[in-house]
Amino acid sequence: MYSKIFIKAPVITATATFFASSQYFFERRPNNYILQAEDDTSTNTIFITENNNNNVNNNINSSRHNNNIKYSSISYNANTPCEDTFSIVKNKNPNVPFQTACAVFDGHGGRQVAKYAEHHLLNHFKNSLLREVDNNNSNDNNNNNDDDNNRMIEKTILNTFKQIENDLRIKLRPVFELGFGSVGRVGACACVAILNYDNTLTIANAGDCRAVIGSIIPNNNDTNMNNRMKHIIDDNDNDDDDTKPFQQQILNNKPDSKFNSIIALNDLDTNTTIQTNSPLDQNISIIAKPMTSIHNACVEKEKKQLQEDHPDETLEQLVRCKHPTSCYVKGRLQPTRSLGDFYLKYEEFNGKRPSKHNPYTTSDPNRSRHIKSPYNPPYIKATPEIVKYQINIANDKFLILATDGLWDELTPEEACVIVNDNIQNQGKDSIVETNAKVLLNAAMEKAAYRLGLTVDELKSSPYGKRRRSMHDDITIIVMEF
Repeated sequence: MYSKIFIKAPVITATATFFASSQYFFERRPNNYILQAEDDTSTNTIFITENNNNNVNNNINSSRHNNNIKYSSISYNANTPCEDTFSIVKNKNPNVPFQTACAVFDGHGGRQVAKYAEHHLLNHFKNSLLREVDNNNSNDNNNNNDDDNNRMIEKTILNTFKQIENDLRIKLRPVFELGFGSVGRVGACACVAILNYDNTLTIANAGDCRAVIGSIIPNNNDTNMNNRMKHIIDDNDNDDDDTKPFQQQILNNKPDSKFNSIIALNDLDTNTTIQTNSPLDQNISIIAKPMTSIHNACVEKEKKQLQEDHPDETLEQLVRCKHPTSCYVKGRLQPTRSLGDFYLKYEEFNGKRPSKHNPYTTSDPNRSRHIKSPYNPPYIKATPEIVKYQINIANDKFLILATDGLWDELTPEEACVIVNDNIQNQGKDSIVETNAKVLLNAAMEKAAYRLGLTVDELKSSPYGKRRRSMHDDITIIVMEF
């Protein structure tokens, strides 16, 4: 299917000089691209005028760091301004037990919460983890093993989400009381991946962003194990607790894991086939391992949780569905976990009831949304779901972290095939695209195919409501192990 749907994407050239010692982050703005070069000593901003022929790359970053971990990232907007963003933090302190932390943020109702999280969440995590390490050292407990460090990371990322949520609430409350009601309905889904020095991956997800690990196995390698893995992942209705240890063993590649917050694979969102043969190498199979659940009102598990949390309300009062794939908490919001969205969490952010003389207007920042009775918040949560995964370097090759704009267009196994093929092509083609850029190109080609347009026609459509009706903002990070 890959070879039939996807054609080779047009080459996009960058009109800027790159320096190997810096990291580069692009941010899409109307009529301009901002190229920001960051290093340890200074920050420089260069404005690049947008070309009419779309020959300027968006939001692209590529670097290599500790233990030869390579990553690339890209963000492409449909909205104006873009409501997606991302951040990457590399740790240079050997006393802090992680290599790299990456995050994607998918804003809705505006970009403010996503931007706040971009600038603060990972830095807060890093600083908090350093304090945890210092506290342990001051208590003469400086012999932490890997499991201790991973538990420390889990505790710290949970506290970080809580702190960012609380900081936003404190900052936005007086603004809301001044009459800028729109701040109560701005939020962001967030997905964070933290790589430890022992190759443990901790993923924290709140919302409908997704993380997928791409693995390869020889086609002659333990087919019985492959079949058992596929059976377990596809068995979404299996609630037999006796199967849990085996599922955890597969997820962690080690049966004696002491992790206490593991989510078994069959508890994750796995609506796609997880194994496919590589178009370039028939001797290997590519496995897409979903690492996150989708926290969305369309998901039955989320509906059941809402009903359990609000037994005095009917499911019809809690969730309204315009379509089986378009359901909204209290008729307002699809994600069931996010940062912000305070009108669905705290009574003080529930706006005044609209009236003839004071109607609710989406475009008016002085108007806030009002949730009519019954109203028993919180309806959505900011607490992320945590997954820990022990990377098997022999098989696990990369992690794709992306907002739902990518997954609207590509299935996890399609994305993994595309990235794997691009990795195999490195050095073979004279023109090298990053993994994130190749994924974006494929998503745009598939969106254009779905709409009956050429890629050029899709890219020439104006940003804003018209473009958003065609595809969502797309943000991607690919971490290559």
